[in-house]
Amino acid sequence: MATKGNKLKDLKVVDLKDTSGKKNELQQRLSKVMRENGEDPDTYEFEVDGNTNELKKELEQRLRDLESRLDQTNVTKIDSMDQAEALDSEHACMNEDRPSEVMVDSSIINQGRSQIQADEPIGSYQTNRKALIKPPTFDGKTSWVTYMTQFKAAAKANGWTAPEKATALIVALRGDASDVLQTIPPQEQTDYFRLIKRMEMRYGHAHLEQVYHTQLRHRLQTKGQNLKEFETDIARLVRLAYPTAPETFLDQLAVQTFVNGLRDNDTQQALREDIGDNKFSLVLDESTDIKVIKYLGIVIIYYSNKQKQVISYLELASLESSTADAIVTSIKSTLRKHNLSLAWGGNSHALSEYEVLCNFTGSWIEWSGTEMPRSAYVAGVSEVNQELMYVGRAVIDGILKVGKIHPSHGVTYIGQNGREIAFSNYEILVTNPRDAEMRPGASSKIETPDKLEYQFIPNNTGFVQFRVRADHDAHVALTVSAAECDPMYEVFFGSWNNSKSIIRKNRTKPDVAEANTPAVLNPGEFRGFWIRWNNGTITAGTEGNYQPILTYTDSEIVPIEYVGFCTGWGATGSWIVQPAGPPSAAPSAPMPYTGGPGAFGPVCWVEATSGQVPPNAFVGGEDNGEPMYVIRGKFNDGLIPGKLLSSHGCSYVPWGGEENGLNTYDVLCDFNGDWVDCSGGNIPPNSLSAGESEDGEPLYVGRVLHEGSMTVGKVQQSHGVCYIPYGGKELGFPEYQILVTRN
Repeated sequence: MATKGNKLKDLKVVDLKDTSGKKNELQQRLSKVMRENGEDPDTYEFEVDGNTNELKKELEQRLRDLESRLDQTNVTKIDSMDQAEALDSEHACMNEDRPSEVMVDSSIINQGRSQIQADEPIGSYQTNRKALIKPPTFDGKTSWVTYMTQFKAAAKANGWTAPEKATALIVALRGDASDVLQTIPPQEQTDYFRLIKRMEMRYGHAHLEQVYHTQLRHRLQTKGQNLKEFETDIARLVRLAYPTAPETFLDQLAVQTFVNGLRDNDTQQALREDIGDNKFSLVLDESTDIKVIKYLGIVIIYYSNKQKQVISYLELASLESSTADAIVTSIKSTLRKHNLSLAWGGNSHALSEYEVLCNFTGSWIEWSGTEMPRSAYVAGVSEVNQELMYVGRAVIDGILKVGKIHPSHGVTYIGQNGREIAFSNYEILVTNPRDAEMRPGASSKIETPDKLEYQFIPNNTGFVQFRVRADHDAHVALTVSAAECDPMYEVFFGSWNNSKSIIRKNRTKPDVAEANTPAVLNPGEFRGFWIRWNNGTITAGTEGNYQPILTYTDSEIVPIEYVGFCTGWGATGSWIVQPAGPPSAAPSAPMPYTGGPGAFGPVCWVEATSGQVPPNAFVGGEDNGEPMYVIRGKFNDGLIPGKLLSSHGCSYVPWGGEENGLNTYDVLCDFNGDWVDCSGGNIPPNSLSAGESEDGEPLYVGRVLHEGSMTVGKVQQSHGVCYIPYGGKELGFPEYQILVTRN
């Protein structure tokens, strides 16, 4: 249908003429003809065919071309009518240089026009006109709570369903965070709520609070960080680590952490130098809020040598109780940290008259704590309460110096450059070097020469466990006193050129028990043994084996009080004797375990506490010559494999980035297995499944040689590493050894 009202300048090529030519040329030719016929081309109104098939066809084609170039993840919202008008304008400009003979089916135009007017997509190719908001990625290094706030906002704006949200979240995971997918079966990865639950367990508040606790404990002021920046960071960590704690607790913890963070050597040294020889005074304030940890506020007021004025220094010390003794102990401990002393101002004093220790036969042994060795040499008394003083020594600035030991302080004080320096680990002068073997909670290390003379330590517990490195003839005596006297028993390991072992009573033959034990000793490595005595029965065996190799029952009940060690007949020995303690309970009957690779029959787990080691415990590694046993313990809703060093009095499991101590644990006993090299998540089919994580994933026993220690830990397949507890931290290693059962 023709329409009227179009000016000459508005006419398009298709409206001007059926012959080809550019628009301006055709307009000029038409204008010339009209003027020759007496018509004014500037005011004349032309009739134009209303069929715009060619325009609509071009519009649809241009829409297709434009949409093909759009990023599927970032579609810009353009109103359909605006698209049509914009493309119509583009088409109009383009038509200035194209032929006009194009015919299309009018039904397409009618359909397109109706769709545009109805605000519907033009054709089946039209994409969603709504803008898609792309959520950020997550690699586990940023806050999970903050990330989920952003993700949920994007999901709501996009109108995603639960499966779509699961897909978007999976695509957004990066780095360590993507490892969570390995713990979810593929058919369940579209379960958005299950996926969120796994991520919450790994990166939510429960996990991050442990991380924040660790960061808070070890937070120190960094070099170049001013006090305001340090205070702000402490306040942030306190609230992240204890999100539900009362404000009073948070405030006190923030102050304590802030003060502790300033206690580096430079700060301590600076405070001591600033006080110098000047007097100082203390102002004390004890907290009374029973809902929180009790603290003692200690303000040190002194004349500053640097600022030339009286200033104060705040120290916040925790209190075990509100007793006078606890307060005094806290004050002394605080002053020692800064090398200050109430009695003598922390100064060393020159004396013109003194006494010299002469004609003394004694030894230096390593020591620490407030309980002194029985044979410690008493050298004087303190000025307060007449407390006994002992002789100690420590290395300071590369020089071994002698000083005094104040037992109630738990340190030795050494004079240096006019000051009194405290050391919590030191050597003490004793008359009997064997006192070193009686140090509480420590393994005894004994060197025995080629001399059949026993070195005794007290033990009336009915059980002794030790390791020895010797060529042959490692002898152990069970006696009623610290001497070789009847009645007594002797157990010889590796006698007769390392071929057999025996039990002998009262140093006379015939031997009461004998067994062939070829190569039971080794001069190049420590070998473990145990001896048990109870109601006249003596049993002896090798480490890791519950069944004894020697057994003897005597009708006479001998009250054993001491155990002695020696070597001879051409052999010397190095011994590591576990601390004396009550014997652990007999191992329970083997119990089958299930779950994961390695469920190949019965495995014996024996419950123990406080560093106890069952006689058939499985040795998985060693630390400085001390055997390390395989254990597992309950921690944070999981059953976690870990390590046991008896001298520490507890076991350790790795979890949450930390080395976590457990007083109660299960010890792997009577186990017949091997260690094999492994890496990543490649778990051998006969690996020992020793526990499970808090979300039910099987955990295996692994070990790693780290800084000279063969340390036992856990293997978590989904993480592809072996975690070991070491130095207060949880350390991960992709290359490790894993414990497997023998088929």
